[in-house]
Parts: sequence; C-alpha cells; structure tokens
Amino acid sequence: MKKQITQAQLYRYFRGESTSSERQAISEWLSLSEENKATYRKASALYETYLMEAPLELLEHGDCRSRFQIRRHDIFRKVMIALANVAAIAAIAFVAWDIVPEKISDNLAEGRTTIEASPGQILDLTLSDGSIVKLNSGARLTYPNRFDRKVRKVELEGEAYFEVAHNAEQPFVVNTYASDIEVLGTKFNVNADEENHIFTAVLVEGSVRVTAGKNQKLIMKPGEKVIMNHGRLEKMSSFEESDIYWTDGLIDISGIAFADLMRKFEKAFGIEIVIDSPEVPKLDIAAGEVRISDGVSYSLDLLKNFADFTYKRDYKTGTIHIR
Repeated sequence: MKKQITQAQLYRYFRGESTSSERQAISEWLSLSEENKATYRKASALYETYLMEAPLELLEHGDCRSRFQIRRHDIFRKVMIALANVAAIAAIAFVAWDIVPEKISDNLAEGRTTIEASPGQILDLTLSDGSIVKLNSGARLTYPNRFDRKVRKVELEGEAYFEVAHNAEQPFVVNTYASDIEVLGTKFNVNADEENHIFTAVLVEGSVRVTAGKNQKLIMKPGEKVIMNHGRLEKMSSFEESDIYWTDGLIDISGIAFADLMRKFEKAFGIEIVIDSPEVPKLDIAAGEVRISDGVSYSLDLLKNFADFTYKRDYKTGTIHIR
C-alpha cells in the first residue's frame, strides 16, 4: 500500500521546496484515485487563500520580487475590506482572485522537475493539470512543478504516451529534439530517440499539430502516424496497434529482424545483449508479442522456437551473450 501524502508535503510542493523523490511520490499518489486529485485541488485552493489572507509578517521573506507581490496582495485585501458594503465588491473580488492565482502559478512554474523511467521500467505520472503521462523505459520528462496560465510545456527524451487534460485556453506542448507537438486535449504516443535518429508520433484521439523548424507543420487526425525521414516530417495514413503495445507491457515481435528485436529487449528489460554469433540469427514471425513481465529469459526461450541460437548470461556483468 502506497504511503499517504500529507498536507505539509503538498504545501512544500506548492512552494517549490519538494525533493525529487517527494515530487515523484506526489505524482504517483495523484494517479491512484480521483479522491487524491480532489484532495490535491483542495490543498491548492487553501494554499492560495493563505497567500492572499495571511499577515504580511508571516509571508515577507525571500527576494524582493516575492515581497513586492505580497504587498500587492495586501493592497487587494485592504481594497476589498474597505468596499465590503458596496455592491461592486463582487467585481473587485473577481479581479483580485483572477490575478493572484496567476502570480502564484508563475512562481511555481519556475521550479522544474525531471523524471526518468529506469531501465526495464514503465513509469506512470500525473501532472499538475491532471494530464497523465506513461514513460517507457529510459524515457526522460522535464516539466514545471505547476504550469503557467498561457501554455503547458514539457520536454521529452525517449518514448511516452500522453492523455492530456482538455483546456482550450491553455495549449499543451511536448518539446522534443525533432519537433514540437501542440494539443488542447488528446491521447497520443511520441518516440523521440535522438541517439538512434528516431522520431514518430501516433494519434489515438483528438487533434495535434506537429511542428519541425519554421516551415514544417502537420495537423494529425486520429489514427494517423507521423515520422521523421531524413529531416522531413512525413504523415502516414494509419498506425499499427503494435506502436503502442508497450503501454500494456507488451513487446511486438511481428516481422522484425533479430538484431532489432534484441535492441527492443535491451530497452524493455534494462539489460545488455551482445550477439557473439558470426551470423545474426534469422527470425521470421508473422505475428506475435511477448509480455515484459514474463522476463527476458522466458522471452528468449520462446524465440528459440523460431530462430537457431543459444544464449548465456554473464552474472558478473548481467550481459546476455547470443551464440
């Protein structure tokens, strides 16, 4: 059972004082239930109320910029008190509450977190706007502790699946080495593997705009796939379900060369595989998949039914040698 997140931990998170492990724990806790998300939203509202109403002597610390903002908050409070019996108070309150959360969000957005899925692991995250991100093994996501009000921007290295919370006033942008992907609310998969010069995006639901450089812009519709080919974006009419098998903990082994499949195994199982055989084994499988949770030994034993090879693990280094 996962440890409950306390209100004190959430307040440290809102102030940008959480450690990397605390931020990850909060993200995982948010993904567990709608009740946890409701608790988070309530704590956030209380924290913002505190910034608006707490005595100045409790708040005035830190740099000059923070003190200036707090003094502005105090001005708003005095104005609202003075006009408490005036019908226009509703309009004043609306203006004050519209401005204050924006400043709080801007401050929190200055803090950024980078989380990387360990080799052989798939990591689930819930961002502050409610968007859900699934990181494939070795993928790295950098995001602000809290998004500002204009745009929700994250940076991705590797492969991830996004379920973006809809917000027509606040686009969600995924920045990769090859392109930017802009959405309002949708489900899509991105593989941005700079080391191997791979970029693909597949759209499951919604609509996205993929931009590379100044002159390349493509609008994707559900079911479409975009790839990067020699520096140019190319749209394909459809993608295969196998493109997102990994989100269900599966590895597609259909119609793939043996060496390429071993690279997939290395990534999925977090292990090094060396082909020592003078000739790379030939593999011919029309359709099939293996489950990551079954382990690398089980998967290799299964492949031995379709290709001529043996393997041995070096337990000192953890490396698997194919012969």
